[in-house]
Amino acid sequence: MSQTNIQIVEGYIEQIINQRRLERLPDFCSEDCVSHAPPYVGLGGNFDDTSGEKLILTQIASNSPMDGHLQIGDELIRVKHGDRTWETFDELRKGFWARGLVGTEICVTVKRHGNTLSIPLTLGQVEQFDINMLDVFRTAIPYMQKYWPDLKMDIKEIFGSGDMVACYAVNHGTNTEYNRSAVWDEMDIFKLKDGKITEIWGIENSLEEIHQLGYQVNEPVRELA
Repeated sequence: MSQTNIQIVEGYIEQIINQRRLERLPDFCSEDCVSHAPPYVGLGGNFDDTSGEKLILTQIASNSPMDGHLQIGDELIRVKHGDRTWETFDELRKGFWARGLVGTEICVTVKRHGNTLSIPLTLGQVEQFDINMLDVFRTAIPYMQKYWPDLKMDIKEIFGSGDMVACYAVNHGTNTEYNRSAVWDEMDIFKLKDGKITEIWGIENSLEEIHQLGYQVNEPVRELA
């Protein structure tokens, strides 16, 4: 295989991820380039928190628990699950309120057109969540600049065949919120056409990342048969 596609992916990682040069995204990605998020249990929505004050809903996955209940532009102000409530900006932006077992019931409160609405939702499996890469980086780059200013993605293995390139990489940096360093790996697959990345599939070892930041995972209570 020609090295051209591999070099494009290498340039994308260095210029966009490591150097945060969002203005160069069109040099590496097509206008309609999408990131395919892996299936997960949650609500199927993304919020923009770059204002530092508000969380505004910007994307909703089709056929997800949010679909048909929340709307683009809703401002998230409170989430209640059982006896616990999340309502400060910092609590809500971390998104841990949207984690749990399939069928977990929560109540989401949003502001919409000047009205406050409390909407019951149930966590479910989000099968597919396609996000335009420009939308991804509009929020991801400010996040990295604020909380991971020295974050780097080092390519360890990269190879390709035809219009596909696979890349195994290691991320490392220091989180300014917790003043802790972390190292974790990820695997990405890129599809290219006419010298541009058109699709990306990726998965990160996020559990290892948050462990190193100090988060703890406790053994669940075993239910009796």
